[in-house]
Amino acid sequence: HGDALKPVHLLPSFFVLFLIIGIVTVFIYLPLFYLFLASLALYILLVLVDSVRQNKSVWVGILSIVTSLELLIAYGLGVWRNIFVRMIFKKGGDSRKELILKK
Repeated sequence: HGDALKPVHLLPSFFVLFLIIGIVTVFIYLPLFYLFLASLALYILLVLVDSVRQNKSVWVGILSIVTSLELLIAYGLGVWRNIFVRMIFKKGGDSRKELILKK
């Protein structure tokens, strides 16, 4: 649904870029890598605190961290995959459906 894409839908793809660039910084400039780790830890802490506050359960808070990271990464990778398929291969519509039909 290319016409339904809004700028907010790109935020998870920026999170994936943030993770990739952050991991690469360990080889380039160690203080920048520490900044990356601190910002990621802050995000994780905020998710944990908010979830524990809302649900009154540390276990649910831990699960919230796992699911929020999983959701952001999976959605972000899906956006990058679709951008790649549409822009590079010039395929429109649902690229997954097209790939399944070719099998």
